[in-house]
Amino acid sequence: MALVVDDDRLIRGCVARALRASGLEAVTASDGLEALALLARSGLVPDLVLTDLEMPGLDGAGLLARLRRIPALAAVPVVLLTASDAPCPGVTARLAKPFTLEELRRVARLAAAPRG
Repeated sequence: MALVVDDDRLIRGCVARALRASGLEAVTASDGLEALALLARSGLVPDLVLTDLEMPGLDGAGLLARLRRIPALAAVPVVLLTASDAPCPGVTARLAKPFTLEELRRVARLAAAPRG
């Protein structure tokens, strides 16, 4: 299951639909705080988090930092979907906006691949 976090409703929806079309279950949130609340409420542990870097409320870097402090979520791969080149330590991969559906699928497969 992938968690897609982006404040842009259109991007969030397109990314989630593309992942679903590729066979991945996807849930969405509009910012980092909503994502954390969803995870806490549902008890879900996603296989992958795809998040925008720049969002109002809790941004992608803040979400990543909080995920890394929660033991059950600390190792979840995080992919940044961003037009920014700002550093974000601890991220698994970056996907530069605008990206193609094939680039999204490739990065999602790589990031969600079993580790170990």
